Amino acid sequence: MIAFDATNLKSALSAPLKVISLRLDNYKVLPSEIIKFKNLEFLYLGSFEEKANFGWNDLSTLPDDFILLKKLRNLNLSDNNFEDIPELLSKMKSIEILDLSRNPLKKLTTLSVKTLILDGCTEFDPILFPHMPNLENLSLMSCNLVEKKFPKDFADRVPNLRTLNIAANHLKKI
Repeated sequence: MIAFDATNLKSALSAPLKVISLRLDNYKVLPSEIIKFKNLEFLYLGSFEEKANFGWNDLSTLPDDFILLKKLRNLNLSDNNFEDIPELLSKMKSIEILDLSRNPLKKLTTLSVKTLILDGCTEFDPILFPHMPNLENLSLMSCNLVEKKFPKDFADRVPNLRTLNIAANHLKKI
């Protein structure tokens, strides 16, 4: 993996990159050059660990042309400022793993991802969890879940779920 920052991202455009990490670069807007990497499979725009003592990105939206990244499989948007999952992600069928940990999410949308990581997303209401038939792995660690908020029909909403991580929550029973 090669990590690029704002100073050398433009010079990398000629490389057939599959992995780009722009973690901890204080981006508020995604650099438009990212869309030019048509072979991109892994994009890391989140932090390495929970809001470490570094600067991190502050993204809250993705540009409309982000949908042109047709080969993108793994997208890490952890530790940004997303209140809603960008609607265009629901149209990106190639994304298998989406990490939105520690974002101030208030609303989720139906996605076709296989793995969804929402660790530390304490502001969304799990009762509104949408139907996600392709979801196999879900992590809701440290989301301050409580019994009254966890939906009773959750299994129906995620019929192919194999792994559920609900550690470090306030659940007394499931």
